[in-house]
Amino acid sequence: CKNITQGDGLIHICSEDYFLKDARWPSAQDPTQGECGPGIIFMIQLARVMADPEGTVGYKPKNNVTKAYQERWVHSFNVFNQYEAVHRQVLEQFGVNPLLNMHKTLVTEYNAKRYLAANQVQGDLEIMINTTLNPYLIGATYFEYQVSYNKMGEERDWGLFELTTEVAGKTGQIPGDNATSHEANCLAVNDAVTLAAVARAFNGTLPNLTCPEGGAVELVELIL
Repeated sequence: CKNITQGDGLIHICSEDYFLKDARWPSAQDPTQGECGPGIIFMIQLARVMADPEGTVGYKPKNNVTKAYQERWVHSFNVFNQYEAVHRQVLEQFGVNPLLNMHKTLVTEYNAKRYLAANQVQGDLEIMINTTLNPYLIGATYFEYQVSYNKMGEERDWGLFELTTEVAGKTGQIPGDNATSHEANCLAVNDAVTLAAVARAFNGTLPNLTCPEGGAVELVELIL
């Protein structure tokens, strides 16, 4: 899916065969006229489709997806920026755009490491999850819990926890896997300053990490 800026000053979503509505860049004088923003434009496109699936994309649903969308839907988006930018580019639009403010939203991945020192994360998160300041936001999750060992570069630095060589247990047979079992390694703190900041922001406590003594035990079989 691509955003293509054409000579008419509009942003056309995807190709001419699939875009649902042209969206103008936000106007500084009237922010309600702006529908282009990180994540915002796709939320608005979804709202239009759900209001009229057959008229917008030619799909005739078997069930009442419009009613389900209106009553049950929660938007979500990932955030790799600090609160000030998130509020200006996304959350403010929920307060003025009727296609957005019928729903709540959730930040599913928050990480402002590129912009904030670790000890500044607490304040940034506390403002973001303040429902008085952001009535349309129901919460946020920090990215990420554990180091992603399948990634490279700076993405290896984001985990609050890392794995140790100690083994807490072993899985059972995983359906479709040739291996009979896999080890489940114990955790250690990878980023102590950020971990403490996240815990304080959510009124939590720091974990007491221990690894089972006496060797690995078999874990409950994983059923996919």
